[in-house]
Amino acid sequence: MAETKDLLPDPRAESPAEIVSRRELLAELRRAANAWPTPEREVFELYFVEGFEPDEVAMILGQPVSRVRDLIESGVVF
Repeated sequence: MAETKDLLPDPRAESPAEIVSRRELLAELRRAANAWPTPEREVFELYFVEGFEPDEVAMILGQPVSRVRDLIESGVVF
């Protein structure tokens, strides 16, 4: 038998409107990133989209961690 708590939305869950907004923003950022130089675009995709940590991004790209961190922190990949 279902209980009332089973029928209430989870307050931690994103609303459908938030999910759509996030996807649209990500699509716009990806379109903008297409014009960026390859290193910045790769860092953006791996760090902000895929969720890798800076040291993982550096390992994947064969770049020094300091370079990856500099790109993330300087806003070059925004």
